[in-house]
Amino acid sequence: MRADAPSSTVAARPVASREVRRRPRWGRLPPIVRRRTTWHPDVALAVLALASLLPIGARADLPPTEWHSGAEAFTDVPLGVGARLWGEGPLRIRLEVSGAILPSAYGEVIQALYPASDSGPRRGELAAAALSGDLVGAIHMGWRPLERAGLYLAFGYRFAGTLLKTIDQDALARAAAVAAPSGTTGSGGSPQQLSYAIRSQVHALDGEVGWQWLLADQHLSLRAAIGISGVVASSHVLAPAFNPGDPEGVARFEAGVINALRGAVNGLVTPYLGVSIGYNFVGAGQHRAPDALPSSWDRRPSAPGFDNQ
Repeated sequence: MRADAPSSTVAARPVASREVRRRPRWGRLPPIVRRRTTWHPDVALAVLALASLLPIGARADLPPTEWHSGAEAFTDVPLGVGARLWGEGPLRIRLEVSGAILPSAYGEVIQALYPASDSGPRRGELAAAALSGDLVGAIHMGWRPLERAGLYLAFGYRFAGTLLKTIDQDALARAAAVAAPSGTTGSGGSPQQLSYAIRSQVHALDGEVGWQWLLADQHLSLRAAIGISGVVASSHVLAPAFNPGDPEGVARFEAGVINALRGAVNGLVTPYLGVSIGYNFVGAGQHRAPDALPSSWDRRPSAPGFDNQ
């Protein structure tokens, strides 16, 4: 019996070692589990295609994206006084279209921004001469980054042009630092009546940051903004409003003034301050699903403007 016991013990050891080999290694799954979790490329593509059709972050208990639109009377000092139409859609992206006129008083402000130098063309006077009385149109694209605040950013294009205006020859000669032609007389024979018809077209790019409030049940719109406008291109046409006695001299004078105007206006950078008041046609709650919860604007009516959106 004693001789058989050790032999049985020795024979059992290989069995135990074989069982250890059959155990799966750490960090690896048994083959049957690995086969069950295998993803085929066509299945993965089908899942991604279905996921792309679902609205990310959509919730049935929230109202749909709301729209806003309105009309405003505004002033951008010193770039114009006029009217503006604006709208805001999904993702709080904004579009604004405006038309204005640049009064002569604003031209004097532009002139004050660029004091006259002792020599050379006077940039402020030339810019004021080219822009005063112009019709101004602008289109801006913007974005309101905060859902519950009226802060917005806007960038766009501004155009200024005039049908016709006249400027005294002596004022043009002084501002452009160009000698006036000799031997010219006006219709009344007096040099004081010499003037030139001028037509200018100015193209500029704008950048603006502002804040908009909606008051009086979200129908009254108030806005304050600061921005900067830079001229990227301009064109000017000059013609005498009298019968020139020296056509060649007048042509040289016109060319010199036009070059001075182009040099003064191109690259002109003007900061501006904007203030506007208007009416909000479409506001919160007018495009809401029947079964949706009231928007946060309705939950906090005491907070004016976009603060309670």
